[in-house]
Formats: sequence, C-alpha cells, structure tokens
Amino acid sequence: MRVASVLVLPVLVLALVLVAARRVRVEDRDVAWLAGGRLPDPAVADVYRRYLHRHRAHRTVGGWFGVLLAVTYGLTAQDAIRLGTTPGSPLGDVLLCGLAGVVAGALSAEVYRSALPPGPVVASLAPHPRPRGGAAVRAARLLAAGGLVVGVVAAVTGGVGPALGGAAAGAVLVGTAEVARAAVVDRRRPLLSPVAAQVDDRIRAFASGALARLELAAGAVGLAWALSGAAAEARQTAVTAVLAVVVPVLLVLALVQLYRARPRPPHTFVPAAPVGAAAA
Repeated sequence: MRVASVLVLPVLVLALVLVAARRVRVEDRDVAWLAGGRLPDPAVADVYRRYLHRHRAHRTVGGWFGVLLAVTYGLTAQDAIRLGTTPGSPLGDVLLCGLAGVVAGALSAEVYRSALPPGPVVASLAPHPRPRGGAAVRAARLLAAGGLVVGVVAAVTGGVGPALGGAAAGAVLVGTAEVARAAVVDRRRPLLSPVAAQVDDRIRAFASGALARLELAAGAVGLAWALSGAAAEARQTAVTAVLAVVVPVLLVLALVQLYRARPRPPHTFVPAAPVGAAAA
C-alpha cells in the first residue's frame, strides 16, 4: 500500500501543479481591477501584472509545499498513526499545513517588496494611504496569544508537542505579517511621478488590507492547530466535543480570510472601457 502511494503521489502532484499553474496567469481584467477599474497604459500595467503574478505564484508554491510536507509526514508516520502513537488526523494535518503554506507564501510575496531601494533616495513627502484592516489585526493578535496559551498549557500538563508547535507556527506567521504590514505601510518611497505615485498607492492599499486578512488567517490556523493537538490527548469527552466544533469554525474563518485576501477581482467586476475607446 505504501509503495502504491509513493508511486501515485508524484503523478497526482504534477497534475495538480499543472492545474494550479493556470491560476497564476494574470489577465487584463485582473490588472484593471487592481488599477482601479480601467486597464492602464502598457508600462503601468506591467507593474501591476508583475505584482499580481508574484503574489499568486508565492501563494501557490507555499500552499503546495505545505500539502506535500503534510503528506510526506503522513506517509512516513503511517505505522505510528495506525498503532495510535501519533495524535492528530492526517487529513487535518494536510489542511492545516496547506493553509499555513498559502499564508507564508503570500507573506513572502509582500516581504519581497519591503526592502528599501539601493543608493541615496529622495523621499516623497506625500502622505501614504491609511492602512486597512485594523480590526482583523487586533483579532489576529488575540487568536495568536490564545494559541500560545493553549500550546503552553498542553505542553506543561500533557506533554503535547504538536499543540505547542502549531501555536508557535501560527505566532511566527502572525509576527511575519506584522513586520510585512508595517514595512508596506511605513516604508518610505522615492520621489515619484504622479502616475508612479498612484500605482504605489494602489498597491500599498491592497497589500495592507490583504496582509491584515492573512494575519487573521494565520492566527486562526495557529489556534486551530493548538486546539487540534490538545484535543488529541484530551481525556474528557465534553472537552473533545467542544474542540471538535471550535476547530472547524477556526478553519472556516481562515479559509474565508484567505479567499478575501486573494489577489483576484470579484466575479462581479467588469473593467471600464479604455480611455481611447471611450473617447472614440
């Protein structure tokens, strides 16, 4: 059975990657959405296109890396799971690792932009757009703190490693999102032309809101991971039943935030006609 799984897994992963590769492509409709509703000039559109492509590629690679990591662990720990010595559900590990991978990939796409330009910079004095998603950031901090509390208590009382490890992973993702969001919001920018400044404002506004939602997703994943690990060692049926309801709710919250933070226009978005076409 294990040999068959090892042979089928690469083929399945290759097929899924090929399907996901189509999702990485950036269309004119996507560029028009990020640009504010209308497809800009080719030079400006190229900036938006490269940003969206990087964001989608990082999310895709991060998500599949997390899934492969969980599947590899599940295959190597198969005997231990069958004997009941390894807590947790293999399917749950795949979902949690996949979600964490998508969050990490999206954060890496934003951190990529956080470095200052090389050489001397004449900073623009124009005000930056206000950051979005303050409520989501505060909720993410609370969830991350709750996950750490659950992980530490579980590790001290029952020696549950997965609970503390999952909580720590969620806290690291939340901290990375905080750093990336601060860099996007506060990073100085060189003195730009009006068009370049508008592009920078559009990307900053989207990035700050997306990072806030990603931070909330990371906090939810971390707390769900910690509770899942604690539930595996829980001896009380009532506690296990409560956690069996709370963990799926947290995962649904993470999925909703990931969906709303996606670098894609909504299905109802219709780009406006180009300026030349409107004039004609």
